Amino acid sequence: MSAARKNPPPATARQIGVADLSSKRFKHLPPNPPSRHGNQQGSVSPRTTEILERFEEELLLRFGEATVPAYLRYAKALLAWLEARGVDLIDARTPDLRAYQGELLAQRKADGRPYSAGFQVNQLKAVKAFFRFLYRGGYRLSDPAEKLECPRSRSGSHARSSPKRRRGGSSRHQRWGA
Repeated sequence: MSAARKNPPPATARQIGVADLSSKRFKHLPPNPPSRHGNQQGSVSPRTTEILERFEEELLLRFGEATVPAYLRYAKALLAWLEARGVDLIDARTPDLRAYQGELLAQRKADGRPYSAGFQVNQLKAVKAFFRFLYRGGYRLSDPAEKLECPRSRSGSHARSSPKRRRGGSSRHQRWGA
């Protein structure tokens, strides 16, 4: 026998814990079926369907009833975008999500105008909530959406980011000679 076929070293406690976590989580879920070549609308695997159902349950506990269908729609749009690029949900990274965010920002209405910043923020908030759910639920070991920043609206961004100015009088430092 060659040296490459020797038994690997025993797993560390951390490796066993991670392997045990993922095997417990996905044990009852079937593997992804092969994609259907004739269907151009994409397909959602049974595993992804199960994840989306659990995400919906989480949303129902945390958000209002108008928010839940929108967040699910935005999560499904993200899944379709990832699938079209050959990226599995579990393998998605921050650069993938930034590319998705860039495409959201580039989208235009039928009349050629861009969507509002509020609409884009809602889509990104749904993506962030979805990946936070995946991370907290043990489906992923990290949250790649954590570093995404939402766009700011033109009217509200400078009002929120500028410091408050005092009207009249002197500052505390000027009064005490500091």
